[in-house]
Amino acid sequence: PSRRGASWRRTINEQRTELELLFDDSPSLRNIISEGYSRCYELARKRASDETGIPLDKFPENCLWTCEEVLRSGFWPERR
Repeated sequence: PSRRGASWRRTINEQRTELELLFDDSPSLRNIISEGYSRCYELARKRASDETGIPLDKFPENCLWTCEEVLRSGFWPERR
C-alpha cells in the first residue's frame, strides 16, 4: 500500500474506463470476464511475483475480491 501512488490509481482508472467502453459495445463480455476471472487472477499473481520479486506463495492463491467488486468504479483493494 505504501507504494500506491497517483500512477497506480491512474492506470487502474484508465483500464476500468476501457473495460466499461467495451462492455457498452458488447455487454456479453462482462459474462466472459466473470467466467475467466479465476484464470486471470492466477496469471496476474504470477506476473506480480515476477515483477516485484515477492515470492509467489506470498500472494493469496485465490483472489480476495469478486469480479464485480474489482470492476466497480471507486473500488480500491484493501487486504481482508
